Amino acid sequence: MTAVESSEKTGAELVAWNLGDLFTGADDPQLAATMDAALQEAERFAATHRARIVPGLTAGTLANALHALESIHDRMGRVLSFAYLQFAADTSAPRHGALLQAMQERATAIGRHLLFFDLAWVAIADDEATRLLADPVLARWGYYLQRARVYKPHVLSEPEEAILEEKANTGDRAFTRLFDEVITRMRFHYTGPDGVQDMSQQEVLTRLYDTDRAVREAAATALTAGLQSESHVLTYLFNVLVQDKAVDDRLRDYDDPMLSRHLANQIEPQAVQALIAAVEQNYSLVHRYYALKRQLLGLETLYDYDRYAPIGTAKQMIPFAEGQQIVLDAFGKFSPQMRAITAEFFDKQWIDAALRPGKRGGAFSHSTVPSAHPYILLNYTGRL
Repeated sequence: MTAVESSEKTGAELVAWNLGDLFTGADDPQLAATMDAALQEAERFAATHRARIVPGLTAGTLANALHALESIHDRMGRVLSFAYLQFAADTSAPRHGALLQAMQERATAIGRHLLFFDLAWVAIADDEATRLLADPVLARWGYYLQRARVYKPHVLSEPEEAILEEKANTGDRAFTRLFDEVITRMRFHYTGPDGVQDMSQQEVLTRLYDTDRAVREAAATALTAGLQSESHVLTYLFNVLVQDKAVDDRLRDYDDPMLSRHLANQIEPQAVQALIAAVEQNYSLVHRYYALKRQLLGLETLYDYDRYAPIGTAKQMIPFAEGQQIVLDAFGKFSPQMRAITAEFFDKQWIDAALRPGKRGGAFSHSTVPSAHPYILLNYTGRL
């Protein structure tokens, strides 16, 4: 049996982002210098504004504080974004994990000087907050200020908030990072009709969409075996994170595990429950869909690895250049301005598309900070 190529050539092999608009590299001295400047600003911020964010403050005073706070967060966010993007592109490099950890710890030290602001703001009476928010001078930050106040029933005292923030670097953040590292370093031993290969998670998942049923079955077998080989550590990570959330919910007086997400998503619990109920009441639609798919595929039994099987013939490979044109054309039909913005991501190397060992799976858009621009991570396989 011949070995499968490490990956089919898509034209995305060299498509990696250029993070130079943030910093030149992990050894850039500006990383530490930026955090030093942010710390100094944060110390001045606390010394200047702690006594001012109190009942009776003016909109102008609050605006001055927000200007300063915005600058500090932009500095910190630029560093943290760079460290995270470096890590996401290659989680296997120890220097990337070390940089991310170090910058998170520095951000926590800076954040200690800023904690008082949101706590003082949410403590202000509702009628006074309404008066302040009506002032045009605060229009720029109206959304931020309104969003902060929805958490009023769930914030703790400043010392308690400081402790939770300190512990997060060795708590949920550390375990989440470990999960990413475990998943990205895993190799899945694929043995199928097209050969034998040790694959990344992204590569083996792609084969679940193959038109050849034997390929899909082999991919599902490889995926299951690979995950089972790490089941102990993955189960432990999930249990730790679930318990960490349970403790956090209890301390912050969330009476439902979903409530913190509802607040973050800006949606009413009743709307979510209505959605859940509607889905549950229409499970039969899914049953009908898969029954029809089984018939169209000509199968006696539809197995789990058949869920993503394409119906009919599907183009097996779409080169990256063709995929780029599809995306640009789609945005262009929606809006010429959107197409122009999207073209910048390709032209200025704001996209990381190549498959490589150690790279985080899946895809995301990372918004970075207002003074920069987003970056896109994806794993381009050339498959629809």
